[in-house]
Order: sequence, then C-alpha cells, then structure tokens
Amino acid sequence: ANIVKAMSNPHRLEILELLAQGQFSVAEIAEETDITGANASQHLQVLKRA
Repeated sequence: ANIVKAMSNPHRLEILELLAQGQFSVAEIAEETDITGANASQHLQVLKRA
C-alpha cells in the first residue's frame, strides 16, 4: 500500500525517473523537477519509506 501511495504523486514519479539516470543531490532534484528543495526532500522521504 505504501508503494502505491508513493507512486501516486507525479513529482515522485518524476524524481524516480531522474534517479534512474544516476545520483543527484536534493538541490539538483529540486531544480530538475521545478520544486523547492524542501519539497524534494519531503518526496524523497516518502519514497524511502515505501
């Protein structure tokens, strides 16, 4: 259930697609996905828990 919930957000899917290409810092993820660093960090925490 956690995986489905984590994947239901378009920003998290975009982050996963980005990370599939390699390693990125939170700042780089934020810039590439056009979200704030705080939001990127929060999305990464949700993905980590899934």
